[in-house]
Amino acid sequence: MHREGFLMSIFLSILLLGMVSAAENDTRVGVDRAFACLENQVATKPSLALDEAVFSVMALGSNEKALKVIDQEEKKDSLGSCWPKNGCTIKQTAQTLLALRQAGRSTTGAETWLLNKSGIATDLAWYLQVDTEGQRATQCTFKYDAGTYTVRIGNDMRLSSSAGACLTLAPSGFLLQVKDSCLGKSFDISCNETFVTSLVYQKDKGTQDDCLNLGNQTCFVSDSSHSSASLGTTREQVTAYCFKQGITCDYEGSLWSTYALWKQGKDINKYLPYLIALAEGHERHFAQAFLFGLTGNSDFFSFIAQQQKTQGYWELAGSPYTRYYDTALALLGLGSNAEASTAKDYLASIQTREGCWNNNRIVDTGLLLYAGWGRGVSGGGSGGGGSSAFCKEAGFSCGRQDACLAAGGVAKPGFECTGFGICCSVKVSEASCASLSGRLCSSTQLCSGKGVASAEGNCCTGECIADRVIVEDNECELIGGSCGTSCDEGTEATTEQCTASGDICCVSSEDPVGTNWVLILLLGILILLIILGIVYREKLRLWYFSWKRGGVTPSVYPVPSVRTPAPPYRQMQRPLQHPMQQRPLSRPVARPAPAQGKPFSNELEETLKKLREMSK
Repeated sequence: MHREGFLMSIFLSILLLGMVSAAENDTRVGVDRAFACLENQVATKPSLALDEAVFSVMALGSNEKALKVIDQEEKKDSLGSCWPKNGCTIKQTAQTLLALRQAGRSTTGAETWLLNKSGIATDLAWYLQVDTEGQRATQCTFKYDAGTYTVRIGNDMRLSSSAGACLTLAPSGFLLQVKDSCLGKSFDISCNETFVTSLVYQKDKGTQDDCLNLGNQTCFVSDSSHSSASLGTTREQVTAYCFKQGITCDYEGSLWSTYALWKQGKDINKYLPYLIALAEGHERHFAQAFLFGLTGNSDFFSFIAQQQKTQGYWELAGSPYTRYYDTALALLGLGSNAEASTAKDYLASIQTREGCWNNNRIVDTGLLLYAGWGRGVSGGGSGGGGSSAFCKEAGFSCGRQDACLAAGGVAKPGFECTGFGICCSVKVSEASCASLSGRLCSSTQLCSGKGVASAEGNCCTGECIADRVIVEDNECELIGGSCGTSCDEGTEATTEQCTASGDICCVSSEDPVGTNWVLILLLGILILLIILGIVYREKLRLWYFSWKRGGVTPSVYPVPSVRTPAPPYRQMQRPLQHPMQQRPLSRPVARPAPAQGKPFSNELEETLKKLREMSK
């Protein structure tokens, strides 16, 4: 018994490994089909728009036809290279930089143009804050523009006055507001007690009050603060930058430009205050996906996790793009975790017959492949490096920079990973939710605290509370549809209800590739039944005759040879009479007597009786 159990365990293990390997192979086949479909769509389409050319190159790494369109749309001037030539934009130039990087082409022109469009963001209100150790009263001096200004600070940390024209006393009395005309200047601070200085900012400049006086306004504190002993000096400088279209900051363009420069290995910290402060209000551009990738902040991760639909995709309210585009941005920021895996499984189930997405749309398919799977850089341009596959083949792994450092690894330059991942010298894996002292909330619950990324998915560091909105039945999702403000290509609206007011239910207007697996499974079962029918055809035939004769089953054993008079046997061999022909009247045939000296077998008698009944 122990030996049989051991062999059974080995068999089940091999079977499980085979199933996992088959699933991974199916996923790889689906991705390969998607790349092949994208290449075919680019090749067969008569002409490509610039965004189609850019996203196809981002995914494929290189494509002669698409690169030709990019070259034709390039505009060169004293600032560098930008796209499109009839009206250069921050966003398309940044996206083209990413495409050129993937193609192994020079990105110097695009990078130079974007940096020339970088400028100080005046969309925010900036303040300077001074605190002393133990909240001791002190006197501080502020030096800038060759001037020195003295300000007293009380035990309650209120300041006595402004510090010149650039630093005016804020309404709350705890902060000095930096005037817009003085942004970028350096301020040297010295106090006669141990002290700490930091920069604080808020997004709403329209108010006459500061964030410490406003209950509904968030105070953002700069990541870097500076401390000094008594009579020492600290220096503060507002370095909040954005990318400007004309004289105005372009928020969406700044998201893409910051990501593109990050991929180039540039320092992007001076762009983060602007992006972080204005993220609330730019959910339609999925700012949180970019910012989680850039900062790893758990608040941004919580937003991404909460916005994921039950089926696995994302569709932001007010988004100017499709759910496929929004899902790609989520994958770009998440990297690899449970939420990303759920999304990829969903995407694999809704590929078109050719292997693309959204009715074979080039932009959506290209961005999804770039964000979720990606290919390596084609050649040795300034984009440099390989792909995430090359990183793994070299014995390294892809992951977030903070996770790499936490695992004791270092970044390996020259190797590429998808999204915001870096190539790490050691194996990078997500921490378990238990190790983060959190808990996993169900689909009908919300997290009362922060959500952090874990190996199992969104890990709640607070309490899991019931969410009435989620508990309500969603008729649309019950029939396999999805809710949104509009239906994409390849889908059509139905009358089923959605949870959110104003949403409509959209279902696929074509059979997804995933349904073919059901047909394949049914065909396999049918083939198996046919094989079993052939192997057990004799037993099935006997069962069939038994069913036809009311449950009497002929013996499967040979009838013993017994010498009996011929008439009964001849009578059984006669053809069956016509239903309308009456059987000739005759007296019942007497049972033949057994031969002398040979006792008649009861078994034989019973068998002959059954055979006579079957012949009637």
